[in-house]
Amino acid sequence: MDDYQSRHHVVTFDPHGTRIAATERMTILDAARQAGLHISSDCGGNGTCGHCVVQITPVVKATSVDRKHIDSQRLMAGFRLACIHRVIQDMHVRISGYGRSTAILEESLMNTRFPEPDDGLEGQFGIAIDIGTTTIVCYLIDLGRCLQLGVASALNPQASFGEDLMSRLTFACRNDEGVEILRSKVLSAINSLIHKVRKNFRISTNEITRVSVVGNTAMHHFFLGLDVDTLAISPFVPIMVNSYEGQAIEIGLHSTPSASVYCAPNVAGFVGGDAVSFALALGLDSNAKTILGIDLGTNSEVILSHRGRIYCCSTAAGPAFEGATLVHGSRAVGGAIEHVSFESVSSPPMIATIGGGPSSSLCGSAVVDILQELLRMKVLDSSGRLLLSPRTIRDPTYGLAFEVVRTNEHDVVRTILLTQQDIRKIQLAKSAIRTGIEVLMEHANIKQHQLETIYLAGAFGTFLQPQNAMGIGLLPQIPIEKVIPVGNAAGEGAKRILVSTFERRRIERIAREMVHVNLAQVEDINDRLVENLKFPKPS
Repeated sequence: MDDYQSRHHVVTFDPHGTRIAATERMTILDAARQAGLHISSDCGGNGTCGHCVVQITPVVKATSVDRKHIDSQRLMAGFRLACIHRVIQDMHVRISGYGRSTAILEESLMNTRFPEPDDGLEGQFGIAIDIGTTTIVCYLIDLGRCLQLGVASALNPQASFGEDLMSRLTFACRNDEGVEILRSKVLSAINSLIHKVRKNFRISTNEITRVSVVGNTAMHHFFLGLDVDTLAISPFVPIMVNSYEGQAIEIGLHSTPSASVYCAPNVAGFVGGDAVSFALALGLDSNAKTILGIDLGTNSEVILSHRGRIYCCSTAAGPAFEGATLVHGSRAVGGAIEHVSFESVSSPPMIATIGGGPSSSLCGSAVVDILQELLRMKVLDSSGRLLLSPRTIRDPTYGLAFEVVRTNEHDVVRTILLTQQDIRKIQLAKSAIRTGIEVLMEHANIKQHQLETIYLAGAFGTFLQPQNAMGIGLLPQIPIEKVIPVGNAAGEGAKRILVSTFERRRIERIAREMVHVNLAQVEDINDRLVENLKFPKPS
């Protein structure tokens, strides 16, 4: 017992009270991962992003890395980076932002009907699963009646190993048990969600006979426990592109042990079953119009359908548009500011928040609004450089920044900044997406005026104001009424392949026939990316 105590210390994570014994080899971030708790870590724990900020008691000595990312006032209050500090004593760790629930986009906004179900499904139930980089959504479906009964969702617990896919793939490749660790995280979350949603409707495990799964290629590989080494290095080749059918118990879905599992096919390293499911739900394989579909997320997929042919690519936008990597950014949590407008740069802003309550952060849709307003007010030039204004300051910690909301203007807990560094991150994400759009349009030999519809999927795309997205150059200029948010379109496709074998054959055909464009192999891709960093000059 004494030997055990000398090698372990107790970490108590507040405010939820979870306690875990950790060795001195473990960082606080490691301990949180082991306890199943989420601490934001865009860099996967490498000490470079500065987002895994926690408050430690008793206070430990700050490192130079802490001082680089945390302002002096918070340093004095005991805030440190969880990935830097090891568990050298018993401690209490307060996770910032705990208790603010994330607004997870669960449903599609499309007015579509279920397909005709397969025969013999009366009295049976199924689970359609959308595994996203950021979130996981599980739908409970009455198979015979093609009726959605309930839905449960959660943040993807893999996020503590990196907000973006490459951070997680790097972790998996550098650790012998990396794939299994990430796989167990996502399986545990899915099993919990299935248990929750079926329990609400008093459905037994044996009554669930089918499971369908969609996700990007990395999530697909982690779910099935496949080797991801080739996904982490160029040319990013997946081990499996075909659809998969197997038994739930063999995969590790203990919550549905007798169910059969169908995983949607992939197209390429970063165009997975979720993108194909998106195309299926939108009916792009049977639509003669020229349609652009964009699933805006950490790994953004762009799909272009022209005269029955579907082109696709993936763009490494990263998590900037979800707000999580910005100095005062966050996901779409309660209290986050989602929309901003200014009458003038000297006037207090008009803001809209998620769910009301005190505001302390900006989510992605608000950042797009702010950038468009800065361009309009000539506080931001086309290169992305902040200009002098009554709200432009030089913060001692973050450097050049724009005061979006001051503490005396709204019910905010602190002055909320958009920094020059934040703007650069958004520029990179904007450039990646816009470049992908332009490359696909060139492959299809179409011009901007030929686009008949733009469908925006994902949480960020759904709450985005299209006119502002066009204003900053993220989207092509087309009439506003032709830009349509569709919500969780991938989840809608997952439901279709759950109930119908015909839809499974259809999604497999779409995946086979999609023309994948690898942006890395486009000859002048770097020049294009640099050019698209620029913002349009306001008219």
